[in-house]
Amino acid sequence: MAAGDRCIKRIRKAAYSLYFDLGYNAMQIQREVCPTFSIRTVKRMIKEFEETFTWQPKKAASRASQRVLCSKSLDALSEMLTGDPTLYLSQLKKALWDDYGVKVSIASICRAIHLPVKQGGLGLSLQKLEKRAMQRNMKERMEWIDRIKTHKATKSNAHSPALFH
Repeated sequence: MAAGDRCIKRIRKAAYSLYFDLGYNAMQIQREVCPTFSIRTVKRMIKEFEETFTWQPKKAASRASQRVLCSKSLDALSEMLTGDPTLYLSQLKKALWDDYGVKVSIASICRAIHLPVKQGGLGLSLQKLEKRAMQRNMKERMEWIDRIKTHKATKSNAHSPALFH
């Protein structure tokens, strides 16, 4: 155990002793034993001891992110991004609400897009989305060029004299 941990443990024990044995309040404990702590911190330490009956501080809650979007919503999001990878996050949010009734924040959508598949996300990076968008745009451009060519061909055939048919 490090010296700092032993010091904190000693301060905690002294604070608990003053509170439970001598009836000191948080302000008196703060002045007597731990002037570097705020009164609020002393109150929190006493409350923790009443809840856990241990000198050790409570462990911080795990900040592991939980999946915000269910698998159905993730599939819908993936489908939307496959259909049009150039959509803005706000457009995705609106579409999820309008089409699927899923209310989710823009940050959660962004997290779901970039989070690796193993962690419950789509595993897409900006580079992958840009590449999809460029490919999609190229595909649309080629389709448009083909339509124009066929349209010109049909138009020119319709107006040409019968000799050239």
